[in-house]
Amino acid sequence: MELIDVQLNGSGDVSYVFLTDVHYGSAGFARDKFMEMVNRIADDDSCYWIGGGDYAEYIPHTDKRFDPLSFGDDELIRDLDDLVMEQTIGVRDLLLPIKHKCKGLHWGNHDADITKHHHFNVVKFLCRELEVSCLSYTALLRMITSRRSYSVYSTHGGCGKLDYWANKVVKGWSATIYQKGHTHEMGFTSRPRVGLQSGNLHMEAEDQLFLVGGCWKRAYQEGISSYEERREYPPNPIGNYRITFHQTGEISCRRA
Repeated sequence: MELIDVQLNGSGDVSYVFLTDVHYGSAGFARDKFMEMVNRIADDDSCYWIGGGDYAEYIPHTDKRFDPLSFGDDELIRDLDDLVMEQTIGVRDLLLPIKHKCKGLHWGNHDADITKHHHFNVVKFLCRELEVSCLSYTALLRMITSRRSYSVYSTHGGCGKLDYWANKVVKGWSATIYQKGHTHEMGFTSRPRVGLQSGNLHMEAEDQLFLVGGCWKRAYQEGISSYEERREYPPNPIGNYRITFHQTGEISCRRA
């Protein structure tokens, strides 16, 4: 776990995208939609991003899920001898236009498997290339804006539906925002938290935001029998969330 201060510069509303589960290199990678989001981040001076892990598909030929028909680029099939590096360089190149907006990268389970079995830390490589901090699998972030700071519990995450995960994580960690990826689902919910104002005997209410961040890999495509299809996983939405800190003190969440 890492503890990181994150400065979000801007005199008005500022926001960040929880950019998670890209799965570059998969036949299901929604490249056009992904690049539309990258361009929106690049064009907005008040928008930043945090990487949530699983940046590429990272399923080499030694993996039980390996399927040559699942590659999204014919060129990658000819690079099986160096597939991990080719996919890492590929996703790096897509992210280079917004490297100056990045506030750190988590690693996910696909990334961790490569480190464990192939002795190459893909997230450490990406962090060097993008010149950002590694946020490990889970981090506690202090988001600092011109108005105030917010605590964020940020992780690649594990299995579990949104409500189940929210009930579990809130028992052990105190934060304003809780965010995770991994399941390729999208959803968020807010819950009010009431306490005493600091230094005053008055009640103060603040919403806690819980979100599961989505992904950029389509599970189902015509003509391709995917790993998700064989496991009968449900179809998944495409996209990530953008969290905005408003000058009014409110926090909003919408698709990036």
